[in-house]
Amino acid sequence: MLIASSVIGTATSSLAQSSQDMLRQLLPQLGDDGKYKHDDPWWSRNFQGFDFLEPLIPRVAASRGDVGNIVLDSGVPYSLLTTAFAARSTDQATLTGIGRWGWVGIDERQDNWPVLAGLFALAGAGVFLPSTQDGGQYFGDVKIDRALVLVLGAATAYGTTESLKYVLDRRRPNGEDSLSRPSGHATGGFAAMAFLSNVLRDALAPEKEPDLGVRILKEATTALPYLGASYLALERVHGKEHFLTDTLLGGAIGAFTMNMFYAWSFTRTKYGRGWFEDVSVGYDPRLRGIEALVHHRF
Repeated sequence: MLIASSVIGTATSSLAQSSQDMLRQLLPQLGDDGKYKHDDPWWSRNFQGFDFLEPLIPRVAASRGDVGNIVLDSGVPYSLLTTAFAARSTDQATLTGIGRWGWVGIDERQDNWPVLAGLFALAGAGVFLPSTQDGGQYFGDVKIDRALVLVLGAATAYGTTESLKYVLDRRRPNGEDSLSRPSGHATGGFAAMAFLSNVLRDALAPEKEPDLGVRILKEATTALPYLGASYLALERVHGKEHFLTDTLLGGAIGAFTMNMFYAWSFTRTKYGRGWFEDVSVGYDPRLRGIEALVHHRF
């Protein structure tokens, strides 16, 4: 079977037009008929295309000047990841310093599970917030998709962290075992709060707010969940379960993973466009093979 090469640019042939028509049926854009994701079945409507790359390279948000989204979905996890490696030499000093903080450590006897469970409870409640994808109709499908993103994002992040523990093999500050890096609690906390930050952003839509003062207030509100995740990370250091950079690495994994799942499911419905403005794959009877068409503007 002949595989046709990807074509980048504007296609003018009748074959390209038919492929674009096929694309509109497979990956319809927001606003064509007012339906949430055009009523695609649940098993196909969430994870399509390359939108999961948006947190890594925020092309779509940058094209719309959504600075807040770039800072929270990309800047925060990149900062955590960079500091997790750059600041390892300060681990002993931060361990000693944080150990003196009396306001941290409220649930150390329960291994910090109550705080982590509380963060996930807040994230779960966020599933039911209104969103820009609702179109004023409060679609139940949005809530189902959000719940799926929360579960898959958290599970993937946790699995990644647990696997890395055996690869990085770092002894805990308390000497208990060699599973200190990265922190699983921090991974879960930042994953949950990254999800809550995203749903708050959908509900408040600060990028659409014309009043600068109100927009700043909304942007700050969408960043608040990260305070809860940061507190959990400090608790793990205070209890000598991890060094600070171990929690930062766990936080980066949790935030990046959840943001990637969320973008993969919701970038198109939030912005109307995804990473590829037009992508189609179909059978070309003239070439007797499969043709892939990509129309994209950088």
